[in-house]
Amino acid sequence: MNNDAIIIKSPGEAVKPLKLEQIKRFNAPSLSRNPKIMYAFDQLGLVEQRGLGFQTLKELPEKHNLPLPLVSYEEPYMVIKFPRSNESLRTVSDNKAIEELNPDELRGYNWIRTQQDVSAKYYSEELGIVQRTASRHLAKMLDLGLIKTNNENPKSPKLRYLPID
Repeated sequence: MNNDAIIIKSPGEAVKPLKLEQIKRFNAPSLSRNPKIMYAFDQLGLVEQRGLGFQTLKELPEKHNLPLPLVSYEEPYMVIKFPRSNESLRTVSDNKAIEELNPDELRGYNWIRTQQDVSAKYYSEELGIVQRTASRHLAKMLDLGLIKTNNENPKSPKLRYLPID
């Protein structure tokens, strides 16, 4: 723990067949590294309901005004950093481009990280901002290399923005 984050290091890579990208987006299915121990703990009432962890993490921004944790693999550990505030996200992240985002853009970027893909309209609606502002946010994130597109024509209604893992 430090002033900016709580950092957890767990030995080992993601449990197969899970992928690091799924964990970074907090949409991986519940899968135990050791199912026998998990079963025993469950029978003894020592664990909570399975499958709530990622959903709980995805709710941090909305429920507690906290940014999403940052997930990485730094051999030999899976590292999860829980920034203590939206501003802490700037210092905790290894991606220095985040420092260029204003607070509203940072909130939008944090939300995009949980999505498979988003349209500009959906981004606008989700953040409660006008389409023009949403377009500026997304263009800036694209320029900074924080997100990418699905390679559709920029004027196409099929254009989607995706987080970069």
